[in-house]
Amino acid sequence: MNISANRAIVIASIAVVAGFLLTSNRDYRWIGHLIAGLATAGFLAGTVACGTALAGRLKRPPGPGKFRLHRKLGIVVGVAASATFSYGLWVMLPQGKRLLDTVHGWFGIAIVTLAFFQIIPSLARRSRRRIRFIHRWTGYALTGLVLLQGALGALMSPVFTPSWQIARVTLPWLASMEEPWRPDGIISPREYYISRVVDDGNYEIHYRSDGVYIYVGLRARTTGWLGVGIEAGEGMGMENASIVFGYVNAGEVKVFDSFGAAKHRHAPDTELGGKDDVLESGGQEKDGFTVIEFKRLVNTGDKFDIALGVGVHSIIWAYGTNDDSPMHVARGRVEIDVRPR
Repeated sequence: MNISANRAIVIASIAVVAGFLLTSNRDYRWIGHLIAGLATAGFLAGTVACGTALAGRLKRPPGPGKFRLHRKLGIVVGVAASATFSYGLWVMLPQGKRLLDTVHGWFGIAIVTLAFFQIIPSLARRSRRRIRFIHRWTGYALTGLVLLQGALGALMSPVFTPSWQIARVTLPWLASMEEPWRPDGIISPREYYISRVVDDGNYEIHYRSDGVYIYVGLRARTTGWLGVGIEAGEGMGMENASIVFGYVNAGEVKVFDSFGAAKHRHAPDTELGGKDDVLESGGQEKDGFTVIEFKRLVNTGDKFDIALGVGVHSIIWAYGTNDDSPMHVARGRVEIDVRPR
């Protein structure tokens, strides 16, 4: 039985590491978090079953070393719970979310705390009988909490997002507490849901959508211009891309809605016969960084704008050192997953 437990630990560890490697993209880190959570739940089930058998409530498992197995699984549960919790933080923090903004986050802290509290009786050599009652009921509470946490995680995952939208059901107590969007040039921690950090931290893309509007915040280490565009097709670059760029000059913020007229040239929509679909904008230049924030409709109806419906979109980004020069310091491409909240 100990050999089987060791094999299960190795297999689960490989699965968690594989999940970490295969889901490192920020849009899919929740899958790695799910894999780690399932491993924790599996080891917890084994720990509870073994503990129940030791208490005489189930048929005792054959072979010696039952207590050692229970203790080993309990320690693994504590480690696995910590790994799951850390993975969850890795999902949330790059998005500007705070741990204690959700019930899911609070439950995560409680699970890790209870999991390690449960290890104490396993390590104690004396007075085990005195703490057996507390140990037993803490285990039951931990099991119930993990089941509830799993249900909350499922409801919050992107898998169920379309269902809530179709049913027009909102669960605000599951979502992070948001801050109102303001185009003030300050990217607050809870103002946007998703973030992208590229170019070794020199360029940031923050965004959120409510299904009607898309709200975007750009921040770059420059005192020049910065921009972002929705690519019309993979590898097309600026050609036919919907581009918004801007800069701050002497405290005045300039933001332009433009279209990629060629692979290496773009022009304002208004010059091409379209309209300016940037509804609100703002920004600031401070401490060597420039911030531009803007709002537009998800679907503007303008032929020079690409709709930002639910799903993954290819985004191009760039920035330069001079407001008046089109030359860029850095540029690149990144994918974003737009899901209204």
